[in-house]
Amino acid sequence: MRPNLLALVLTTLILGACGGGSGGGTPVDNAGGGGDTGNTTTGDTGGTTGGTTGGDTGTGTAGDTGGGTTVDNTDTGLSSVGNPVTSSGFSPDSLSLFDGSGSFASSAGRSQAQALPNDLGIVYESVENHGSDAFDQSGSPNCKTLGAGFNSCSIANLHIKDAAGALDDGDWKIYFHSIRRILRVDSDEFSVSLVNGDLNYLEPTDNFTPFDGSIKTVGLVTEFSHLIESDFMPRYWLVRGDGSVTVINNTDEDTDESQYAVAITGDNAQAFNGEPIAIASAASRFAANSDVAAVVASLDANVIQSRIVPKPSSTTLGTGTLDIGGGVSLAGLPIPSASIAALQARQAQFMSTSAGASIAATIDPSMASGSYELTVTTSGITITAADEQSMFYAAQSLLALVQPGIGTIPAVTISDAPRFGFRGM
Repeated sequence: MRPNLLALVLTTLILGACGGGSGGGTPVDNAGGGGDTGNTTTGDTGGTTGGTTGGDTGTGTAGDTGGGTTVDNTDTGLSSVGNPVTSSGFSPDSLSLFDGSGSFASSAGRSQAQALPNDLGIVYESVENHGSDAFDQSGSPNCKTLGAGFNSCSIANLHIKDAAGALDDGDWKIYFHSIRRILRVDSDEFSVSLVNGDLNYLEPTDNFTPFDGSIKTVGLVTEFSHLIESDFMPRYWLVRGDGSVTVINNTDEDTDESQYAVAITGDNAQAFNGEPIAIASAASRFAANSDVAAVVASLDANVIQSRIVPKPSSTTLGTGTLDIGGGVSLAGLPIPSASIAALQARQAQFMSTSAGASIAATIDPSMASGSYELTVTTSGITITAADEQSMFYAAQSLLALVQPGIGTIPAVTISDAPRFGFRGM
């Protein structure tokens, strides 16, 4: 099965299951339910039609809509009736944002829609991401009275381009997904209905007038804000009254949201309008850490090597280094043989376990419980610990001083003890 045909079948099944259907990207031999054969014809702008709607044979034509693949199929389930979303009945151009920054309609999205290469296209735009500035919160309506969770909503636009009059007959619906629940529609020519989940459809009302080559804008009040452009869902499906289904070309895009959406910029990308903290970028992070290289360059190599993790209670750097090129033997530590074996297994990964540098280890019960002191000089290593467990931890700290490929460790005195009597989650 060809990849595009597989995509067509899967999307049809998925949308059909939730009250909607779809068409994919390659002509289908028989897209109808009950037909024996199907003929395909390519229209002027590259749309492709296939299938029958119940007869023995059928021929479909994509026509001049500028859409993608078309499937002539009344059995896809896209004729399902959704639940109408509340409508203000007003054009978004006639509604003003409460903060006075403009109307509920945006010219930026209209310009992007106008510039689309196809005659038919749709652009989604977040106009005001902060509903508290779109509505008078002391009046009605506002985000809360419209039913938004946490009193959080935003204003979005659907800009529809129809340069060739493909939609002028008014006998169609456009199905689309919105991960943000649509609370209200602002339009005097279109309505929106919720089918199921995040699937909605837009259709013309009795007040609809032909496009006449213009861009028409539908305002949407959506729940919460749009965090990033990937919140905008691709693939808008044009469904005609005869059951034919066409994916609108510019929205058939998986990775580049700019093909069907306006970038979220300015205050809309911030937590709130006027937020003084700029959004971090690669450039700003680099600038904020520009002094790191100078700080590192100023550090002595022994200082860096003595900074072990986890950080002990006390680290005092001495003078000089201890040669461990011949190895260090931990076999004589006064701890169980299993603990020695575990230490040596770790040690063998980056240094010799031979008896090179000398090591003296003593358990002193008079020390605070769990504490130890590790001292490295230019002549050898001394460990004093309160018990076997702290001796084991001291040996781990000793191994942490070793930097693979460097045959010395810095002269240093490290003291550590647990801050709490019991360690747990």
